[in-house]
Amino acid sequence: MINFKYHDVIYNGMKFKLASVTSLIATYVDQDLMGDSSFIPKSPTSENIGKKGHAAIDYLIKGNKIDDIMWENMPLYAQNVVKAYLDWKRKVGFRPRQSEFVVYSLTHAYAGQVDAIGTIKRHVALRDWVSAKPYLERKAMQVSAYTKAYLEMYPGRSITNSGIVELNKFTGQWIEYILTDNQVDEYFEQFLQNKKTLGII
Repeated sequence: MINFKYHDVIYNGMKFKLASVTSLIATYVDQDLMGDSSFIPKSPTSENIGKKGHAAIDYLIKGNKIDDIMWENMPLYAQNVVKAYLDWKRKVGFRPRQSEFVVYSLTHAYAGQVDAIGTIKRHVALRDWVSAKPYLERKAMQVSAYTKAYLEMYPGRSITNSGIVELNKFTGQWIEYILTDNQVDEYFEQFLQNKKTLGII
């Protein structure tokens, strides 16, 4: 039994209740199409650490600074996530524009919350953070669904760089997985097929 989450979206004065992307892919079993993929079940502790790391990154993207007191009160694993993000941001030249915002598709009836969108070398880049080794195929479906929803919402815009960044909470290191346009199309089709399998049209 899937405990579905939904996003309430207002469009042209009308309210739509759209199934969450993460709920729609929650039961998907990875087929290892992207290569290395090992799954470690989440514990409440690891999920909480991930949320704290995400919250700290969102805080920074919104133009705030983490002072010494905030840093000292942050769990070590969350500190490692922030360190990895800052190192990745510096090395790839990521310039954030928005974070933690909802994208949706009325055409395909789903919605989800994007971790960050910005630019890398003047190309629009969409990224999803993970704080431990990701279930890659599932995450690729998630990012592809976000990308397609964003493009539906803003038909005059383009995203030329979508991907997943593993911000390792244990080591403070990062690994980036970038999707080609063809992969975005492929994983989006898998996402829609999985959605249909669940009986949600």
